[in-house]
Amino acid sequence: MVSLFNWKSRNNPTLKPHKHFYHRLGVPFDEIGEPREIFSKFVKSDWETNDRFYIIDGELCVDFIIRYENLVEDFKDACERIGVTESALPHLKSGFNRGHHYSEYYEDESKAIVAERHKNDIRLFGYQFEAD
Repeated sequence: MVSLFNWKSRNNPTLKPHKHFYHRLGVPFDEIGEPREIFSKFVKSDWETNDRFYIIDGELCVDFIIRYENLVEDFKDACERIGVTESALPHLKSGFNRGHHYSEYYEDESKAIVAERHKNDIRLFGYQFEAD
């Protein structure tokens, strides 16, 4: 969800935190406070999961899933499965990490919303929310 938020916010000024003068002065402040508030509003907005691409009646309807956390290995495996010579993966969507662990963006309500909407991913892939 944080990745989607960062991707959508790249060209949307309403999703970007405001720069304040104290950012440049080295004055201690809550760096994640404003981004967390904006993220929380984003989570409460209308967005879709990718369930429609690989789930029917609550079950996987595909033979293989490439998981981002195993991207290189799974891509290689997928190429072998279909008999395609492996090629290098392009580097897309890089540079959108804002320097905070994804868990720092969440508060209880946004965590509950994401857990409900992504309940299939959590159930089927064993995901869990980890602390920073």
